[in-house]
Amino acid sequence: MITLSVIAKRTGLTKTTVSRILNHHDGYPRATRDRVLKTARELGYTPNPLSRALAGARSMSVGVLINSLDPLLAKALQAIERHNADLGCRSYVAVTGHHAPAMDADTVRDLLARRVDGLLVDNDQALPAEARTLLAEAGVPVVYLRTAPRHARLAVRIERRGAIKALVSRLKALGHQRVAYVRAADEAALASYYKPMLAELRQAGMLEWQDERWGLPTVREGADAVISADHVQEVYRMVSQLLQVGDYPTALLFPDDEWALAALAAARDCRVAVPEDLSIVGHDGHPLAALASPALTTFHEPAAEAALLGAQLLQQAIGAEQPLAERAEHTLHAELVSGGTLGRART
Repeated sequence: MITLSVIAKRTGLTKTTVSRILNHHDGYPRATRDRVLKTARELGYTPNPLSRALAGARSMSVGVLINSLDPLLAKALQAIERHNADLGCRSYVAVTGHHAPAMDADTVRDLLARRVDGLLVDNDQALPAEARTLLAEAGVPVVYLRTAPRHARLAVRIERRGAIKALVSRLKALGHQRVAYVRAADEAALASYYKPMLAELRQAGMLEWQDERWGLPTVREGADAVISADHVQEVYRMVSQLLQVGDYPTALLFPDDEWALAALAAARDCRVAVPEDLSIVGHDGHPLAALASPALTTFHEPAAEAALLGAQLLQQAIGAEQPLAERAEHTLHAELVSGGTLGRART
């Protein structure tokens, strides 16, 4: 096993000097630094992040908490990994959303036990209370992505209300008065999207609640019932059933593009024309949305941009001699992406 002592002997330097250079401390000549780094590479030296952290040095690792592995977050993870790799930093990615609060809390504990230098947390609304408490008391910098709790000092938020208002205004201009939103049975992770959406539709007087004739599963939303589903196959079945009833809404809105694409397939198989007889709108900007026929109307969320900003903010906080004195926040905005699935309401 290649150790600091082996590198020190090969370079003729002290173990302390080698350790400080490998831990990115300043104050050493460029030639000395290059000699140590070159020798470490040639010998195949691999630092033990946990040992370094226990010794009081940076572990050169960060934890990344996400609640799904959808294409939107895949782009975000790529942005984080590229940024961290350029800095010689390792990323530990953990997926929550197990529908078991104790498991999600244990996931947070596991990341902290690895002595990570900081944490990136995507969509904290999807986490149970115990996990959120652990993050608030983590003792290392935590940057929240997309959504953030009120106490957060470091965050990159995505604001959706402007895009939602643009969609509702477009629906109204196209004559839609019966719009149904199909939400996930457990949609805590998307509360920052669907709650403003329902509020805007209510205010515009175009929200269509569950009709008993449809015979579809629902969840309570205040005093009313909203159509709900658990997975993409169920969406296809439900939309097929709805379209066979005959008197269905003029537009269906979905929390993600995969569900909207399933609805588009159901409409095709039921010989319902989109958008002439039914408008369909997705959310999240799936790569396949633009390839659908017709192209899907959806929302673009700058998740990769938010992730890169968050990774940069985290490294800034980790490298600061003292905790950042003030809150550091960025806000990015979702955008409505026009496609061919939103048209004038049928009469």
